[in-house]
Amino acid sequence: MHIIIDNIRRRQLNDIEKVMICKEVEKLEKGEAEKRKATSNTNRENIPSSEKGKASDKSADKVGWTGKTFKNKEMFVDLATETELEQWNIKKQKKR
Repeated sequence: MHIIIDNIRRRQLNDIEKVMICKEVEKLEKGEAEKRKATSNTNRENIPSSEKGKASDKSADKVGWTGKTFKNKEMFVDLATETELEQWNIKKQKKR
């Protein structure tokens, strides 16, 4: 994961590319959170503070944004029409 983050920070990405990356990283962060929940007791004090927080905030931090900025920009991309997405060379992901 650290290699990916280093490459993201070095590259000149536009906001749409950052949103797409954040979405993927958010999925990974949510998966990690589920693993932590499954292995930890009900005592949250055992979880290191570096691992606490919302998945959206953690993923946004990796591209230099706040969680709120990521969610606002994600909403913009989600509301984009198919034509706009094609112009940006982005395939819209189906919601599950």
